[in-house]
Amino acid sequence: MLLEKQLGLEWEVETQVEAGTHPSPFNLPPSDLAPPQEELAILLDLAQRGNIRAIRERADHLEKLGKQYAPFAGKLRELAKDFEEREILAMVMQYMKDKQ
Repeated sequence: MLLEKQLGLEWEVETQVEAGTHPSPFNLPPSDLAPPQEELAILLDLAQRGNIRAIRERADHLEKLGKQYAPFAGKLRELAKDFEEREILAMVMQYMKDKQ
């Protein structure tokens, strides 16, 4: 509160959680739009090895598999662009967990 007064700040809080959903730290598409387990397993292996180039190529491959995977592939590409290996690994693992 003191910081708010001294700097003249006004806090704005947005909530976008719908009923029955849980917030995602990655702002990801729903898990039903995630690629099949086999593709996730390949991505997991690539992420564990830190192979960013192959992850980017796999994102292209996913889009060719089906347009429903475009949001997932786009997020994957975004993380790969910034060399966010840990975030890619966490994202893939989350989807694998959700698909079980």
